[in-house]
Amino acid sequence: MSTLCEKADMNDGDLKMTMDYRRLGRSELQVSEIGVGGHHLRRDSGDGERIFRGTAQERAAIFSRALDCGITFFDTTFKEEVISFGEALKIMGRRDEMVLCSMDEQYAAFRSDDLKDYKKHTADELDRCLRWLGTDWIDVYWLRYDVGEHSDDMLRYSIEAMREAKEAGKIRAIGNSGHDTAFMQKTVGEWDAWDVIMFPYNFAHRRAEDYVLPAAEERDVGVVIMKPFACGRYFRVDPRTGFRDDRILPREEQSRIATAALKWILENEKVHTIIPALNELHHVDDAVAASGSPLSAEERALLDGIAAKSPSYKESYGHD
Repeated sequence: MSTLCEKADMNDGDLKMTMDYRRLGRSELQVSEIGVGGHHLRRDSGDGERIFRGTAQERAAIFSRALDCGITFFDTTFKEEVISFGEALKIMGRRDEMVLCSMDEQYAAFRSDDLKDYKKHTADELDRCLRWLGTDWIDVYWLRYDVGEHSDDMLRYSIEAMREAKEAGKIRAIGNSGHDTAFMQKTVGEWDAWDVIMFPYNFAHRRAEDYVLPAAEERDVGVVIMKPFACGRYFRVDPRTGFRDDRILPREEQSRIATAALKWILENEKVHTIIPALNELHHVDDAVAASGSPLSAEERALLDGIAAKSPSYKESYGHD
């Protein structure tokens, strides 16, 4: 059951910001209800090389701003992002103030005929993440997996590796990150395999309400929401004319949508934290403004108009 905890009040000039905290299920981690996500990548060369956007100094400034605003939950995903985060952490410090998450991003693509290799792969990838981040522990370690990518036996070997890592103090909670709610339904309901789960959920894409959110609450599984803006698609929807990928709304309108979208999600007490992409300083302020603040009738009408014109779940995330 979601538990609202203490409040952190911050004053930034004339702007007062408040951050609420929630218990992340049976992990027993106390987390800010707004977190830091975002792994925007770009391809700069014809060979498909992935380069992370933003210098370590720029990212350190964003993370410091987030911490100063009461945000404690930080998520990392791709190798380039994890390395970049580690470099920023060297500049800013403050590791002890964070609930830090990372992921075995290669798991979905890994293949072997020997089931035991899946356990070794998971353990090796975790050790690499620890080195890249420059930390002795990761608070939540995600297995990136969706239904149909591996057999149940393969997955069980990887979960075994994560349980051993938890016992050794390398991780504090075992997580699954995915887009396929059918897989979440199976592993949360039938297996009870995870301490924490992460999946898309927002005002236009609500399928998680049918089973995953109630099942997580029943089993005291922590819930982290990704894709609150549908990969930025809601910033490209005009309620009058619809979605256009070649157009993006003005910054002020994006800010209104972002804050309202996060408020909408936080109305659901089955949710414990959200990881919007916070890649600029003003993104932090837009997100923090959602904490402890009710959704207005005007904001709800804005979101309803966008939802009516938004791309489908499959169009947004590539999964049914």
